[in-house]
Amino acid sequence: MERSAEFRRTILEADVIVYDLITNRYEEIDYVIKTLKTADLQQDKTLILLSTVMTWVNTPPKFQSASAEGGEGEADPEGEQEPPELDANGEPIVKKKPVFFKESDYHLRVPDERYQQMKTLETLAMSSVKTQPRLTVHVLCSGIRYGLGESRLYEILRSAWLQNPSSLSYTGKGDNLIPTIHIVDLARLTRRIVNASSPQAPPLEKALLKKQYIFAFDRTPRPTQKRLIEGISRGIGTGKVDNRGIEAYSHIPIEQKEFLLINLKMRASDAFKDGEPPEDAGDDIDDIAKKLRFPWHCEKGIVENIRMINEEFNDCRGLHPVKIFLTGPPASGKTYYAERLAAYYNIPRVHAKELAERAFGLAKFEEGQGTELGEEIKAKVEEIRDALMAKIEEERSALPEEVQEKLAPVDRDSLPVRLPDELLFKILRIRLTENDCRNRGYILDGFPKTYKQAQEVFLYKPKKFDENGEEIPEDEPELEEGEEKSYDGFVVRQEIFPKSVIVLDTSDDTLLYKRIRDTKKEQEIAGTHYTGPDMLRRLTAYRAANNSPTAEPSLRQFFIEQGVVLHEQGECTMVDGAQAIKSFKIYIERFEKPFNYMTYDNDEEREHVIVQRKVQIETQEKDKAALDREEIIEREVRRQKEQYTKHRLEQIKEYERDVLDAKSQPIRQYLMDNLVPILTDGLLEICKRTPGDPVDFLAEYLFRRSLDVPYPDPTNY
Repeated sequence: MERSAEFRRTILEADVIVYDLITNRYEEIDYVIKTLKTADLQQDKTLILLSTVMTWVNTPPKFQSASAEGGEGEADPEGEQEPPELDANGEPIVKKKPVFFKESDYHLRVPDERYQQMKTLETLAMSSVKTQPRLTVHVLCSGIRYGLGESRLYEILRSAWLQNPSSLSYTGKGDNLIPTIHIVDLARLTRRIVNASSPQAPPLEKALLKKQYIFAFDRTPRPTQKRLIEGISRGIGTGKVDNRGIEAYSHIPIEQKEFLLINLKMRASDAFKDGEPPEDAGDDIDDIAKKLRFPWHCEKGIVENIRMINEEFNDCRGLHPVKIFLTGPPASGKTYYAERLAAYYNIPRVHAKELAERAFGLAKFEEGQGTELGEEIKAKVEEIRDALMAKIEEERSALPEEVQEKLAPVDRDSLPVRLPDELLFKILRIRLTENDCRNRGYILDGFPKTYKQAQEVFLYKPKKFDENGEEIPEDEPELEEGEEKSYDGFVVRQEIFPKSVIVLDTSDDTLLYKRIRDTKKEQEIAGTHYTGPDMLRRLTAYRAANNSPTAEPSLRQFFIEQGVVLHEQGECTMVDGAQAIKSFKIYIERFEKPFNYMTYDNDEEREHVIVQRKVQIETQEKDKAALDREEIIEREVRRQKEQYTKHRLEQIKEYERDVLDAKSQPIRQYLMDNLVPILTDGLLEICKRTPGDPVDFLAEYLFRRSLDVPYPDPTNY
């Protein structure tokens, strides 16, 4: 870590310093604490450390005798009371039972080896106030954090979101207690502590200044591991759980599964309590009380707020549902394309047959054990079967007695029942709001089939409320015979409405019949809706609903009215399926390419992705090699230029020396001829006589000899 002067100055200038022990480095936090501890502080400062309950993970349970009265040993209000066990003499056996840890018990905490450094930082920070009176320290022991995209719970929520595996696992009995807190509530508690030093802070917040160690947990009722896993599975996944244990999470990092083994009996701190308004608040008491309440974001924890957590996970991870409606005439390839698009986008395919099977499944229940919808379906099925039986008996009664005697008895329970559309609409709406459709999306395969059916499925009438927020009841108007339901004032159910509508069609019905012959064998067609009469009936019904000669609105028209741009695919779907699927994907991804942990629907697609990645890697390697070659060439050119420049400089210096020597030669010769001999004689004379002032002696000597020196000829030099 770079311990610059600027960093130190920033620390010492800040009034409040907040550090998360989980995401920041030990060395940096250690430096900050020691800096604050040893500095000559001129003003009050607050240091807040966001720690984790993992520093308690190896702490032995705290026990109190069950016979103790009051205090910590009182019964857990959220737990179940069991009758006391008796000894051989009939006396109740006094058992020790675990009680809640208190914030003042922080000296008891025993961390896992991986969190020992975190505990060291906590202790160092809290002890620093003994030598630094201007420093206030708060350690927030947070529960397992969740919300806003997840970190610790990411892999578990991802598995539930994908519903792969179909059930989530818990370890052991799953009765261990796991404290938790939403990251927003942790941030709001931190803000409350920061505001506590303000002169305007209410008494409850000012009391926080005395708290060094604070339990930052939500108020989840009985936060057991099993309830946590069940809540996630029920709210995001399939609702199924099993007890395969921690091995079920062997593929995920240790920090995303170790919390499953926590067993700590703790409760939320008093720091979360609501403040009391002053007695003289007067008429403003309600407003003041509201401001003094702690602004909980997720007070009751994961289980009771799983839908909100699910939405946060989707938003923060960029997971948007892919909602597709696929329609077209019989034999146009709806199922073929729906299955492939469902596999590619990792979304469920929803079709009428599935809805009917689900309806009959709901109708199979024991008396008093079904849902309201199941009871309605069961009653309708019984009503239809009664009508069918009455019709059969009426037809048989018209036959001669000898013929009636030969007829086999009718099995009432095996009579084919066609459910009314109203029930299928209800089941469809429920299906589209289930976790897999709500999170990942869906592809609706050919249902609803008409404009009116689409109105019934996708439109609803908003509720109206009075000034007090009470719902104004509205009775559904009774329709006269032949009168159609009015949808004035109805709006779209956005949560289930498709964003993409694909219409498969061809103007040539003979292509549809040809497709059946080309794709199915005769024995496969027999007994299905693809036989001649049934095919004609279905095709006629489709044309009547979508190409009405009386200009009745079509299914296409419904989606156009709601602002959906349709993708209409014509005859090419009969010929080139691969090309059609490519065009569907381009249309579906017209706004953005969806991300929902997509899988690939076939070997060809996987092979295409592999080839594309291989090409990309090869291109990157070629580019890197080309860059390396260019860099080598540039280095060599640079070296040669430097060498040439160095050689040229040496040549220039040598030339300058030669020029200087040539120019200075006459001067040197002049001195040698006219000055050096006399000067040498003068120096020798000084050495012989050693006068007291040699400089003055040399000057007089040169003056005397000056007349003996002949004047030089300037032309010689």
